[in-house]
Amino acid sequence: MGRTELGHRLIYAEGIFDLTAAGNLLGTIATDRRLATDFFGAEMRMDRDFLGDGARRRLDAIFGRQ
Repeated sequence: MGRTELGHRLIYAEGIFDLTAAGNLLGTIATDRRLATDFFGAEMRMDRDFLGDGARRRLDAIFGRQ
């Protein structure tokens, strides 16, 4: 896979049995990664919880940083 792929993930799907469904999933992933790059400057940002950063700040404000 190579060093340039560090941090990227293997795409895996269960229950997809036709080419159209596989193409739709791949299209969604490609769109999410482009959006994440354009809006957040981080290609994998949409692969994790979209609200995660704000939620982390809010929890830190409520409970303090542990």
